[in-house]
Amino acid sequence: MPFWAVPAGYFSTGEIDGQQCKAVGDDPRKPEPPSSRKAPMSYSSNQPYQYPNYPNVQQNNSREFFRGSKFKEKSVIFGVIGFFFLGIVFGPLAISNARKAEALHHSATLGKVLGWIDTIAGVLSILVFVLIAIAAASGSGN
Repeated sequence: MPFWAVPAGYFSTGEIDGQQCKAVGDDPRKPEPPSSRKAPMSYSSNQPYQYPNYPNVQQNNSREFFRGSKFKEKSVIFGVIGFFFLGIVFGPLAISNARKAEALHHSATLGKVLGWIDTIAGVLSILVFVLIAIAAASGSGN
C-alpha cells in the first residue's frame, strides 16, 4: 500500500474498533485527559498477589519449603561432584534431587543441567574406555 493511501473513513467521523469517534481524527484508543478519567477500582487487599509457581511469604517457614531448598542444594552439590569424578553416579543423583526440588516449587535448573552434563560425560567416558580396551586387545593379539 502506498504511503499516501489512507484507509476509508479515516478523515470522517465514524467508528474505530467498534467505538464511536467524537470528532475528526479522534482515536478511542488514546487515553482520555486526566480530568475525564474515572477513579480506579479499589482492589480488595484480603489476599496478597501471588506469583505463579512460587511459594508465598507465609510458606517460607514450612517444612516443605525447607525440604525443597535442601533438594535444590543437594542437586547442585551432586552436579559439581559429578563434574569432576564419577559423573555416571552423581549425575542421576543430581537430576533426581532437582526433580524433587521442582516438585516442591523450587527452581533447580543448575543441578539438573549439571546432572545431565555429568551423565552424558560419564557415558561417553565409559564408551571411550571400552573402545580403547578393544583396540588394545585387538592390537596385542598380532
